[in-house]
Amino acid sequence: MTRIDCQRLAVFGTVLLLAFLLRAALILYTPAIGADWRIYERFAENILLGNGFTLSHPDSSTILPSAGGYFPGYPAFISIVWLIFGKSIFSILWVQLILHVIALQLLLSALFRLTGSYRTIAAIGLLFALSPLTIGWSRYPLTESLAISASVWFLAEVINSLAAKKLRVLQLAVALATSIYIRPDTGLLAIAVPTVSLFIYKSKRVAITKSLLFVIMTSIPVIFWPMRNVFIGSTPLSMYESSRDQFMGYRAWVNTWAVSERERDDASLMNPAIAKFNSTKFLSVAEVEAANLVIAKLGSVQVDRDEIALLDDQFKAWAKQRQLNFGFLLSSQLYVSKAANLLFSPFSVWGLPLDINVDKRLALSALVSGNITELSEYFTGKSGVLALRLAAYAYQFFLFALFFTSLILIIWGLLRGSTSSRSEWFVKVFVILGAVVTGPRLLFFVGIGGLESRYLVEVVPWIECSLGLRLMSRYCWYSPPSR
Repeated sequence: MTRIDCQRLAVFGTVLLLAFLLRAALILYTPAIGADWRIYERFAENILLGNGFTLSHPDSSTILPSAGGYFPGYPAFISIVWLIFGKSIFSILWVQLILHVIALQLLLSALFRLTGSYRTIAAIGLLFALSPLTIGWSRYPLTESLAISASVWFLAEVINSLAAKKLRVLQLAVALATSIYIRPDTGLLAIAVPTVSLFIYKSKRVAITKSLLFVIMTSIPVIFWPMRNVFIGSTPLSMYESSRDQFMGYRAWVNTWAVSERERDDASLMNPAIAKFNSTKFLSVAEVEAANLVIAKLGSVQVDRDEIALLDDQFKAWAKQRQLNFGFLLSSQLYVSKAANLLFSPFSVWGLPLDINVDKRLALSALVSGNITELSEYFTGKSGVLALRLAAYAYQFFLFALFFTSLILIIWGLLRGSTSSRSEWFVKVFVILGAVVTGPRLLFFVGIGGLESRYLVEVVPWIECSLGLRLMSRYCWYSPPSR
């Protein structure tokens, strides 16, 4: 074995082993299930029993096919794992971990093909292996873990395309189509391909042609699922079995004022009796009083289905009226506040077992008022968890802050017309790539009221990779491909 082979084995082996061991420890000592697990479990059980894709009880005399907002990739994955290894949550977690290590190995290989720098591979690999924003999801039998792995796989193919100086259309299409079947919102990553294509090819016509070919090849396998939904009498991408059962009007109204996950959860109608609305500049006292009156009726046992529909339509009308009254300035403030909370909220644990179980509102109030005595009471006996939580949040804050700072500096430099060397420009492309996959996702989930950190897990590897390359380019030289 040559010296180069030994060095490659040492770097790759260290990163992959560390990634495996840390996630394995979380699986062994802190396994958990999320709220969506029961849904995926029911889907998988029905698939194994030959009932198809349905949420009907397996013993039911009538099996009704389910609407297709839930794509079948993850339930199918569960059913295959159970068929091979037996019905166990741990079997799902271990297979997810193996797939994540494989995806990470593909990324490291792609990065080495691109940079030829072991120091760069080691630095970026350690960011991925230790990342507190992705590591925690390995302990859940949910789509997040596979979505992260699929995103890393797709990123590896993007990097391979840059290294080969040509768009690997088939490989990119297979990776993204697979990812979409696991979690459909990962389709937003597709915007990275035209960006890379324009950088690789000098001819814009060739770049656009290759991008369109990628879209077509990705769409061919994906389109079958919306077609199936239409065939069973559902909408192509309906997330709910029955939109009326989900208080869609109420959800739309909450989305016009809730700027954080906490505010949205407090207003949940899982139990109308305890739903509450936080006082913000986006919601007046009069609106709160009117909403409480309607919710009191919703919580009444005497309300029938038709009355519930009428009450929900009241919230829908309020939501439309609020949107009309907001104007550009207030709407901008609302969505910027949502995006800031999604990126920088200190209350997001990113799947880690670091929930301190305190009343966040009271703790925040004590912190703002400077009541150290009261604040210390909340965290008595929880210093270790609090320290880890603060460390994770510091990583979260500085990762996103550095990324957006880098992006602003790049844009400012472009506006000023400053020149860059080939290597400097190439590294900037990765920051731009991170921006083009993060921006649409932020806009989409902020728009629909998705204010949970789990909706950002797919873009975290792209941000970590872009920042890792940008920072390491200052300390170790590598020869990027020319345009």
